Amino acid sequence: METERLALIKTISSALRDATDGDVWHAVGLIYELADGRMDPADVRAEFEELELPHA
Repeated sequence: METERLALIKTISSALRDATDGDVWHAVGLIYELADGRMDPADVRAEFEELELPHA
């Protein structure tokens, strides 16, 4: 179940990353990296806090 959930998160975030740019692209990329286990949650949180998102 967890593997299926993470695979779906990676699929959706990959598609969204292709459709966005700037800090939104970066935020979606962070979701992908986190779901794929490529980044530590603390590092993702630190990078995310520096982004300027339109509706944050």
